[in-house]
Amino acid sequence: MLMRLRVDSEGAEDELRSLCEWLLDDPDIRHYATISWDSTPPQPGEMGATEWLQLVTDNGWQVANFTMAYLAWRGTRRNGCELTIERNGVTVKIKGISDVEVSGHIARALSGE
Repeated sequence: MLMRLRVDSEGAEDELRSLCEWLLDDPDIRHYATISWDSTPPQPGEMGATEWLQLVTDNGWQVANFTMAYLAWRGTRRNGCELTIERNGVTVKIKGISDVEVSGHIARALSGE
C-alpha cells in the first residue's frame, strides 16, 4: 500500500518533518512501513514544489498503529495543522476535528473508500 501525507498549514515543511521523525520513532510504524520523501512540481502561480511524506507498507500494516501515532503527534502540536492523506485516488483532509472523527477519516483514506 502506498499513501502520501501532506501538511497544509503555516510551517508545513517543519510540521511534516516533525511528523516524519515521530513516525520513524514508532517501532510499529518503522517495522511495517518504508518512509520517504516525494514532491509534486509546482502548479502555475505556485512558488515551489509540494512536499509529501510517502509511506509504503506491506500486508501487515495496521491502520490503528498509524492512527494512534498520528493522534499522539498531533497532541504535541501547539497549532492545529491540516493533514492531507492520499491513497489510490482518495484524498482526505483532517483538521480541527475530534480524535474519533480523525480515526474515521484515516480509516476511510486508507481503505480507499
